[in-house]
Amino acid sequence: MRLFVFAVCWVGWLLVSRPSFARSGGITGYSGKEGINCNDCHSAGSAPVVTLSGPASLATNASATYTLLIQGGAAIVGGVDIAVSGSSAHLATVSGSTTVFQNELFHSSPINFSAGSLTVTFRVTAPASAGSFTIFGSGNSCDGDTSNSGDQASSNTLTVTVTAPMVDAATPDMVDASPGPDAAPVDAPIAHDSASPDLIGVPDAIPIPYDAAPADLAAHDAAVVDPSDMADAAVVDPGTDPPPTDDPTQMTQSGGCSFASSAGSSGVALLGLFLLLFHRRRHFP
Repeated sequence: MRLFVFAVCWVGWLLVSRPSFARSGGITGYSGKEGINCNDCHSAGSAPVVTLSGPASLATNASATYTLLIQGGAAIVGGVDIAVSGSSAHLATVSGSTTVFQNELFHSSPINFSAGSLTVTFRVTAPASAGSFTIFGSGNSCDGDTSNSGDQASSNTLTVTVTAPMVDAATPDMVDASPGPDAAPVDAPIAHDSASPDLIGVPDAIPIPYDAAPADLAAHDAAVVDPSDMADAAVVDPGTDPPPTDDPTQMTQSGGCSFASSAGSSGVALLGLFLLLFHRRRHFP
């Protein structure tokens, strides 16, 4: 019988005295989101100033760092409870002595003040769709005597706008491939100067007068190179055939056609021989 009475008294004492001790490990449900904060248990202290800070706008699915600052009050140790409206935004810890349970962040052990203030840093990830959400934060400034008396809490909120990713309207979806006014068609034929010879390596021949005498023809023959040197001359279509050499130092450009300087003497010989035969046939039938 005595044991039963003792047990009842002990349980009754626990039930009556339990609220007078602070919950050092923190508790959820007192961020102010549900209309109550830590003052539901703590009282008789001086109220602190609680400030929530961080970006007021986030892109969808973006994350950012936020802070809850407690200033004033008993300012020995403190605790926090932070929540967000809805269930799409998510909280994560950054500062030590904090934890997250059911998307609500609170202190896992008392946090010491420093120079009259206490700062808790945390991260928030925005929802996947545009809109807005609210961060609720409650900060308790306590005297550290492990009781609920002499402590006081304050709350604050911060609304965050969630925006869809921006698309640069000035950037076209695809590159404009339309040609400019001066652009030539892609498959246009290569322009060719009709005044330029089609013989690569054949420069201008030595002119022969139309009415040249036989003696003049003999003098002209002496200036013409031996026909055996004409092996290098070649007839080339400039629109289809490649140049006879890849060495750019051996090439010159004239009238849209290329000439190999090394074949100059052969060209003179070829054209000279042709003209010589023509004039001899004319003057000596």
